[in-house]
Amino acid sequence: MGIITDQLEMMRHLSPWDFQIIRTILGHGSGSDSPGWLSVRRDSRTIGKSFTTFVQNRCIDLVEVYRNEQHSEIHRLAEALIEWDERVSLWRVRHFKITARLIGHQATGTQGTPVAMLTKLISHRFFPELWEIRSLLTETGPMAQPNAEPTREVGDE
Repeated sequence: MGIITDQLEMMRHLSPWDFQIIRTILGHGSGSDSPGWLSVRRDSRTIGKSFTTFVQNRCIDLVEVYRNEQHSEIHRLAEALIEWDERVSLWRVRHFKITARLIGHQATGTQGTPVAMLTKLISHRFFPELWEIRSLLTETGPMAQPNAEPTREVGDE
């Protein structure tokens, strides 16, 4: 994912007018419809469901894994999923910035989607329960407020 994100950098060398010429070739096509991006979305959902099923079937407490089993295989797998999620998010940030630079914040993309909509996608998480664990660990960790109850449990949205 890092290589793909880095390749967006070449787009910043285009002038907005030059991109308008290139855009005529794109028509109403969208990167979100590309086979690569479709597989990222599909496969990430599949991996997330498989991971959740694995954890549930084995009654694994991921919070305890993060507290006490930081060298375990399940911890390494969970962190690999976090890494993937973060890299997808970083790609989305770069994509938004390049898009806004080339066509403007108030413009509409090739499929009629406002550029501003891209900002909402930046915060999307494929593995939200793994991100929630971090908040729970912060709320219950050594720097937590004394006698404070956690405001959420993993899996709450």
